[in-house]
Amino acid sequence: MNMMKLVMLVYQVLHIIFCFKNDALSTYSEKSNVQPSTSTADFNQCAIDVELKNYPIQFVKMSFITPEQKNYILELDPCQPLPEDIPGKMYPKDKYGRHFNYLWYYRTIPDSSKVIHDWLSYSLSTDKIFCIHCLLFSINIHGMAKDGFSTWINGLARIINHEVSTYHITSTIKVKTRIKCLPLLPTQYNLGFRDHNEK
Repeated sequence: MNMMKLVMLVYQVLHIIFCFKNDALSTYSEKSNVQPSTSTADFNQCAIDVELKNYPIQFVKMSFITPEQKNYILELDPCQPLPEDIPGKMYPKDKYGRHFNYLWYYRTIPDSSKVIHDWLSYSLSTDKIFCIHCLLFSINIHGMAKDGFSTWINGLARIINHEVSTYHITSTIKVKTRIKCLPLLPTQYNLGFRDHNEK
């Protein structure tokens, strides 16, 4: 078995173990986490982004993210607005008429079920997608982690390639481990650092 197949197999196993959440198989209409804007402002004015706690640009612009901020960001769902959530009911188009496709929020697994890409966040104001997992934990601070991606002709292929990259797999393992283990981490109390006034 070559290295690429091994990496993909490991990632698939980890994905199955850690990633199936209660809402993983939710329908497109059920999973929207966007509060639609009543403004008719154009895309460049962040008509929707500014109303969301989870829009990725605010995280990308941060020069340093503390552990507490990372925990907060991970508690938020990815920013994944649907066409009905945005002005004009459609994503902005590039000069060739291409645009982001909301179906890319999901990946189809072998049993034909659709599982949400819980790392993929879309920014309407920049018309780019970002990887929140890599933004928080990757040593590679470029690509989807900081720069984003918007060459829509290669959109699906780029998402697939990113998802099986070593950087992304490593970041996702860190995210899933953190989510599963954080509540079990020892506190100051059970490490022996008790309050001196405590009897």
